[in-house]
Amino acid sequence: QAPGAAATAAVDSELDETERIRAREQRELGIQSAVSIGVAIGIMVLMFAPLPLSMADVNRLVIWPATFVQFWAGRRYYQAAWKSARHGGTNMSTLVAVGTSAAWGYSVFVTIYPEVIMRAGLPAETYFDSSTLIIGLILLGKWLESRAKRRTLAALDALRALAPEFATLRRDGVETSVPLDQVRL
Repeated sequence: QAPGAAATAAVDSELDETERIRAREQRELGIQSAVSIGVAIGIMVLMFAPLPLSMADVNRLVIWPATFVQFWAGRRYYQAAWKSARHGGTNMSTLVAVGTSAAWGYSVFVTIYPEVIMRAGLPAETYFDSSTLIIGLILLGKWLESRAKRRTLAALDALRALAPEFATLRRDGVETSVPLDQVRL
């Protein structure tokens, strides 16, 4: 096997592994987004459906799925925000982590200690639906971006496959066909 062919095979193998990683990450984004949005919709249905449940009952029911979404699907934002904070910076992940944590944390407090909130003269409203929906919609955006990138990379790979394997070399007026990897300036 020619040295150029071995290098091409190694590059192709690396590209295949990179594509598998991208496909897995895209699948994870899609699943996390769908679960987050599904939980948010479920919470909203419970909040607004004419059920014989008080809001305190609804809050106690939805605290667990909302917490799961916050730390499972939202984990990537906490990790990125922490990494950025360690270097003295902030980024979009910081905004998502702080915003959804504030909504989730306040909602947990209201669920566990509603009497404290009511004594303060505030309505005992929770925002579990907001925190889960924000995470889900941002993950959906990342999934759409990932899908577009994969399609673009697939198109570039298809273009690369169209590259010729041989070049026509002209020396002293004579044309010869040589493998492309043997062509030098």
